Amino acid sequence: MRLTNDQVYARQKNLHLFARTSPQPGYEAALVGMLRSLAEYCLAYREAGSDEETEANAGEDGLFGEYLTDYVRTVKMLMNGERGRLDGNEFESELRLICENHKIDFPE
Repeated sequence: MRLTNDQVYARQKNLHLFARTSPQPGYEAALVGMLRSLAEYCLAYREAGSDEETEANAGEDGLFGEYLTDYVRTVKMLMNGERGRLDGNEFESELRLICENHKIDFPE
């Protein structure tokens, strides 16, 4: 039985979601860990640096913002290699969303 394009897309999306929630050891766990680490760092930065008047964003930090952009660039480049069940487009969308929410320059 041949799958339709919609069925293939749904299957790939399900595999990606399963890999994100239960990554297999190796590439999946490493890449998912990098994404989680970035998100956790940015949330911790926001929590530590925000007050009633301003919201701290890691990407706007004069020193660390540049390092975070480099980190995102590296994760993006690693996604071009082996990634198990992770879908590259879905993963990049998640990475892009973290960058947007925390004002990190997303490398093209």
